[in-house]
Amino acid sequence: MPEGMLLPFELCDTDDIVSLWLDSFKSGVGFPDSYTFDEQRDYLLEELLPSSDFRVARMEHVVVGFVAVNPTRILQLFVHVDYQGLGIGTRLVDWAKSQSKGSLDLWVYECNASARLFYHRQVFVEVDVDAGSAWRSPMLRLAWSASN
Repeated sequence: MPEGMLLPFELCDTDDIVSLWLDSFKSGVGFPDSYTFDEQRDYLLEELLPSSDFRVARMEHVVVGFVAVNPTRILQLFVHVDYQGLGIGTRLVDWAKSQSKGSLDLWVYECNASARLFYHRQVFVEVDVDAGSAWRSPMLRLAWSASN
């Protein structure tokens, strides 16, 4: 993926990002997100964007992934199903690490084996399990530290 392909969010990307998000979520965990397209769109615009640094991955003008981070957490990271395995997720994680204060954590569904393997390769380790508040599957908190 060329260097210049991680770009700031643009409003015209909204629907592509939400579609990618919902499709990738369903592919990864095996069940659809509980939010509708419009609810996810509202969440993106009203809550996620104002509270995070956000980058969009593009290949040939196509939105193929995105990441939302704050200085201590990856809030969301998704790569389009058709573009997984091409290094896009790694670029997004590397960018997130570069924005951090030297450590990051994130939550992932336990049933999402491909995401767990991906983050393991990015040197994230399991530090917590939240079985009580999970929707359809327990969630795992994974963490990364620059000192590891």
